[in-house]
Amino acid sequence: MIEFINMNFNLSNKKTILIIGFPWPYSYGGHRTTKLCRELSKNYNVICLSRPLFRYLDKLSLEPFKIYQTKGPTTIYDPIRFTFSILSKLIKKKKNKLFIDSGLVNQINENNNFHPLIKLFIRFSLKIKFYFENFIAIPDDHWPWIISARPLTKHLCQRYNPFLIISSYPVSSHLIAAEIKKSNPEIKWIAEFPDLWSQNHIYPYMKLRQNIDKILEKKVLKKSDKIITCQPGWAKVLENLHDPKIEYIPHCTDLEMHNEKRKKITKNKIFIIRYLGTLYKQQIPYLRLFMNSFEQFIENIEANKIEEIKVSVEFIGTSSSDLENLIKRNKYSSYFKVLPKVSYEESLNLMHSAKLLFLPLYVHNNKLVNWFSSKIIEYIGSKNQCLIIGEQCEDFKLLINNYPLLNTEEKCLETLLKSYNNYSETENELSIGKKIDIEQFSIKTMSKRFLNLKTNLLEESQR
Repeated sequence: MIEFINMNFNLSNKKTILIIGFPWPYSYGGHRTTKLCRELSKNYNVICLSRPLFRYLDKLSLEPFKIYQTKGPTTIYDPIRFTFSILSKLIKKKKNKLFIDSGLVNQINENNNFHPLIKLFIRFSLKIKFYFENFIAIPDDHWPWIISARPLTKHLCQRYNPFLIISSYPVSSHLIAAEIKKSNPEIKWIAEFPDLWSQNHIYPYMKLRQNIDKILEKKVLKKSDKIITCQPGWAKVLENLHDPKIEYIPHCTDLEMHNEKRKKITKNKIFIIRYLGTLYKQQIPYLRLFMNSFEQFIENIEANKIEEIKVSVEFIGTSSSDLENLIKRNKYSSYFKVLPKVSYEESLNLMHSAKLLFLPLYVHNNKLVNWFSSKIIEYIGSKNQCLIIGEQCEDFKLLINNYPLLNTEEKCLETLLKSYNNYSETENELSIGKKIDIEQFSIKTMSKRFLNLKTNLLEESQR
């Protein structure tokens, strides 16, 4: 095991909470895991069990909670990654993406310089990967982490005697928690799902595999004391699968930090449209719609320009070959920038200095997806103007019931021009954070909801 000595962590007489999951930004994983650890640390000793971490390691010691990292395998692809790592060192080249995304496949398919056999090999490799994951990556590709975590969880339970366990991302974390619960039935267990398991809104596997996951999910979560998810529609889905022990706790954001940024940061003079974070392939259809509207937008400005056009579209920390392809094809590609990942605090700086925060909504197999992601909660916290493109799912409508429907190129173009020509004119309709009670999305509110669940669980056990 790897134990990080945290300067702000002191083991006290407080009760201990064990949180199992990958804390972003130190690893890929859920944003709210780290936020929850920090907030709960104000009243409890919080221990986080994680995979080996690999980013911002110099900041770990400043966290108010203790982090234990497993040693040993983490995913089924570790042997392949290890091989690629060795090869990259031998040939002294930078590491490339291990797996090819759909955008790169499209790029290769459209490039006549690639031999047809290479294209065929890539398609065949992706198909093999698909079937491999269908039958080997159960419950997910992180199941080797369960084996690595088993001796460490036993040690942590003996040493810290937690009264509450919260398991989050990845799905394998719930299997680890289930083992602890089986050995220690007195410990309360909350299973949290920022993304669903077998009922996932963009479930990637075959129907047979989904049925296997469904059976496994019901079996694993049977002994959980509470199941949490972050959208009301998802809570209803889970209620159909599990006993009525489902709770909806929305994503959260650091409103105090947002308020500080809002006071200090002034808007950039350039008309900057920003997207921050991961771009999913389900967003590509509405991203394409935006790209088409943007071409018309620039043409309209050029036809009426009095001074130099100062417009920029920035994608921050977004790695996507689909995006790269769309930018290359756009007539005004010079207005686009793809910039590296930044820290959470810097991302807030960028949110507040932008003129518009961009979010294309989600479509899967030509169907609307009931998904709005944690990104929109951050956008809400900024109280900045947002350009949200696409058909609106039910949970989105519940969240923001009067946001304009921007689902066509014409509507998108009209909004862009209106905002560009008179920025204050679009504030009422596009500043979604100014139209709703944002306190419901504060870290403190989320923490209180978890603690209320804990109190209710303890009261139930004493009856």
